[in-house]
Amino acid sequence: MKVLACLLSLSCAALASPALLPYGGHPAPYHPAPYHPAPAPYHPPPPPPAPYHHPEPVYKEEPKPYSYEYGVHDEYSGANFNAAEVSDPTGNVEGSYSVLLPDGRTQHVKYHADHYNGFVADVSYEGVPHHPEPAPYHPKPVHHVPAPYHAPAPAPYHPEPAPYHPEPAPYHPAPYHPAPVVHHAPAYGHPAPLHHAVAHHGLPHHGVAVLG
Repeated sequence: MKVLACLLSLSCAALASPALLPYGGHPAPYHPAPYHPAPAPYHPPPPPPAPYHHPEPVYKEEPKPYSYEYGVHDEYSGANFNAAEVSDPTGNVEGSYSVLLPDGRTQHVKYHADHYNGFVADVSYEGVPHHPEPAPYHPKPVHHVPAPYHAPAPAPYHPEPAPYHPEPAPYHPAPYHPAPVVHHAPAYGHPAPLHHAVAHHGLPHHGVAVLG
């Protein structure tokens, strides 16, 4: 334990020695980096609230009494119907209408409508229905029209190329130029001497050879 305390004291003394400090034993001055705070984020102001509009007042529409009635009877077209309706100040409606149906019957409808029971109708029919006999069916004759004739399109014409026979080049012989005739002048003088040769072949033999 005492040895450890001695080593720690020696270490502290060595670190505190001026010889180990730079610049003649004085520590370097501390210069902290300048502080630049980041700018605050931009938040645009909230938009102004929408103007307030008071809702338009809703007025309860009071029922207005009315009544109407009409009828149509046309023998030419066969139209035959009529209708009538009445309304009171409390909003109750009563009416009726009649219409001639295609089968010969007449349909009568009486109805009542209010705000509690809704629309209630009473339907009745007058007459006996008559259904006309269907007309006999006569199918139309079918005429098979032959399809129009379309002549086939002619085959495309591709003429064969004519055989190539090159014409021979015309013959042009080279012009004839005869060599000029040279006439030598006659020689005048003594004729050349004749030399006589004698051949000896063992036996006496006389031969004369003319050398020209």
